[in-house]
Amino acid sequence: MSQKKVKPYNLPNHPSSFHIKAVEITVIALAVLVPIAFHPRCYTTFAPAKEFIFEALVIIGLMFWAFKIISRGETKFTPTPLNLPVLSFIAICTLSLIWSDTFFTSLKELPLFLPGPLLYFVIVNNIKNEKQISRIISAVLIVGAALGIYGIFQYNDIDFSFWASGSGRQRVFGLFGNAGYFAGYIILPLSLAIPLFLVSKNRNRKILLLIGILAMGTTLILTFTRSSYLALSVSLLFMFLLFLLSRGKRFIKENKKLFMILLIVIIIAASLFIIPTPLSKPGTAISQIKGRVSLTRLIDVFSSGRRVAIWKFTGMMIKDHPILGSGIGTYKYNTLRYQAKFFEQGDNRSIYSYGFADKAHNEYLQLWAELGTIGLAIFLWLVITYLIYGIRYLKREKDEQKQGIIIGLMGAVVAFLVDSFFWFPLHLTTNVFLLWLFIGLTMVVGLEKKEESISKSKRSSIYKFKPVLYIVIILLTVFLCITVARPFMARIRW
Repeated sequence: MSQKKVKPYNLPNHPSSFHIKAVEITVIALAVLVPIAFHPRCYTTFAPAKEFIFEALVIIGLMFWAFKIISRGETKFTPTPLNLPVLSFIAICTLSLIWSDTFFTSLKELPLFLPGPLLYFVIVNNIKNEKQISRIISAVLIVGAALGIYGIFQYNDIDFSFWASGSGRQRVFGLFGNAGYFAGYIILPLSLAIPLFLVSKNRNRKILLLIGILAMGTTLILTFTRSSYLALSVSLLFMFLLFLLSRGKRFIKENKKLFMILLIVIIIAASLFIIPTPLSKPGTAISQIKGRVSLTRLIDVFSSGRRVAIWKFTGMMIKDHPILGSGIGTYKYNTLRYQAKFFEQGDNRSIYSYGFADKAHNEYLQLWAELGTIGLAIFLWLVITYLIYGIRYLKREKDEQKQGIIIGLMGAVVAFLVDSFFWFPLHLTTNVFLLWLFIGLTMVVGLEKKEESISKSKRSSIYKFKPVLYIVIILLTVFLCITVARPFMARIRW
């Protein structure tokens, strides 16, 4: 009797339950709706709508996950190396309410920090097969490419009539209201798209990816955002090293023509910045980029710029609460007091520019100030564990498509982390949801073979009350959605 060959199980394409499909649809809705959401009659047109949709869809995703647990009659969590660090991050954010300088300020900030880690658990426990991952990644890239094209239209003054066009650096703001916010978002799908382009064997897919890369890359340039330029540059270098790690010198040989084209493009671009031409005359994009990244400008920014002053008085906050911090979200509550102390010292008032700063423009310093050394250490533990996991996976994975996905996801996460040194992406819904989405997808792609059959262990008698549990979960979901909707509704001009 002949034996059938068993196909290796890794990210199987087996049929999923209704609840898993519902979770997938919810995640795709996040990828599509959060970046494009806005309300023209809302005070601050973009952020409140994006925050509400992010929080509400995560709550809905948790609801479907809870339904799955009840329907299967078991409480089973997918073990990953990041479970403990992520749970610890949730715990420190929540517990900081106890010692917060202002309880209600921290309570108001908590909904911005909790949905991301919760989204991570929704993903690793419900997204299981390659087709699901492919659909989610495709949604992210399509939206990123569409917004890239829209950014090019904005630069050419083709825009909606119901909001005023920006000027100067703020001319290209996408659906984010700020060029820096737009740039911080666009580097994430752009970082993901580049490795997928390199490993794709399908010609049509490769062409579409190239169009998306060019659209997003062009728009990124037109935002004139230095931190995003740096973040993407570091991400590209990091991804190049990961390709060398996983494929060795073969990667360079296989892409020799592409590297030659890139070298020529870099030489031409550099010459445009060095040699005076009509393309670099005052007022052009090239002249604006030169003004933003010139050595003189950078020295000025990092010697007497406002951001340096912010970092210095943030250091004063850290010294006063070094272990546990002052509580999540309290930075903006304390900033004026510490800024006043800083400018009273020596000649600081004449050296540094000043103004209201509700963000530290460095997420690591702000986490340190709000959550203390313990909170910062937990976040760094999470990041380091993630990077180690991804690198170890690449060392053993031979499938080039999966290598490309992992490298793209890790490259996007690194871009986010680099951007966090000079910006505040952890406080921007459009950035932070992609961070946790990409971290979760990395874990899912890298998961080893796991049997999907339901455990035959003893089931709790609580499952005898399924109808009651369903009703309770639905009511809780409605209550939480109304709760997160209230701040958004309060900002609408009726």
